[in-house]
Amino acid sequence: MTDIIKYTSLFSCAGIGETFLSNIGLESNVSNELLGDRARYYQAKYKISTMIPGDIMDDKILGNLIKAHIDKGCTLTLMSPPCQDFSNAGARDHTNPRAFLYERGLQFLERVNQINENVFIEEVPAFFTARLNGKTPILSIIKDKLYELGYKYISHAILDSADYGIPQHRRRAFIVASKKGLWRLPKKEISKPLTIRDTIEHLPSLEAGEYSEIPYHYAAYWDTRYVEVMKHTPSGCSAFLNPYPWKPIKENDTEASYYRTAWRRADWDKPCGAILMKSAGMGGMISCHPGRRLNNGTYSDARAFTPKELMLLTGLPNDYEVPAFALNNDILIRDIIGECVCPLIERKIMELIPR
Repeated sequence: MTDIIKYTSLFSCAGIGETFLSNIGLESNVSNELLGDRARYYQAKYKISTMIPGDIMDDKILGNLIKAHIDKGCTLTLMSPPCQDFSNAGARDHTNPRAFLYERGLQFLERVNQINENVFIEEVPAFFTARLNGKTPILSIIKDKLYELGYKYISHAILDSADYGIPQHRRRAFIVASKKGLWRLPKKEISKPLTIRDTIEHLPSLEAGEYSEIPYHYAAYWDTRYVEVMKHTPSGCSAFLNPYPWKPIKENDTEASYYRTAWRRADWDKPCGAILMKSAGMGGMISCHPGRRLNNGTYSDARAFTPKELMLLTGLPNDYEVPAFALNNDILIRDIIGECVCPLIERKIMELIPR
């Protein structure tokens, strides 16, 4: 039997990315999350983990995490520092100390160095091109510090979840480092990605505001004006291409202007785009259901993806359960899915950890 690897999860959010890790012998023993609802969600899913909620920038919180990591015998550290400050390549907000949370993670690693053996870091792709004060690449700072701490085997790459059996294009930057041996990131596996059709076509149609008997398969309410526009929008198309009067307009009848991915239905025969937070609306990425053409020429499912559809498109198992306290919190469910690492790609990375 494979030995259990105990780990600490920093910036753990709700732990969706860690869903499959227990299946391969990895066990969360210590965790930390700033936001209370996410910390509570994580604790409900990972009951044996000692959750230390609060701000890791607080020296007391950091000290408690270091002590728990050592006392529990954890040899693996996971960290996914919040990424908003790296959404644009090279950008750094000097007024926001939370832009430097990766530095706090390195401080943690330095203080648990006598016991820790492996590190997993996840970030947005722009993190790899960000520079400290516009000069030194942050990636180089991290790799140099890891090497100084004894992590002689370091790999990094940007991976797209759609290349690993997940029906979603979600590009993320990964750094893995080990003291024990070579830890390679997985090579692209899928030549023909899973599609939205492969993943959610079996679920029944719903219109905005409707519920089904399937857990988590309910549609967020939309204003009638939005619904009518999307009823006239074909699968895979933008509502801005619709003929008048079925173009997006504001309440004062002037033409709306949003990101090019807004007001757009997904394509049945492609993976979905990256799922973001606040996915109940239509102002962000392509989170509108593809729809089915009806006999009258309009399209069904004029709505955002349901939480159930988002779960499946993220690669969560069909029997995934939301903790009881969060069942009626649609905003929380959507946000933690929008924030997560797709769990299957995290599993595939961890399957290659040196043992």
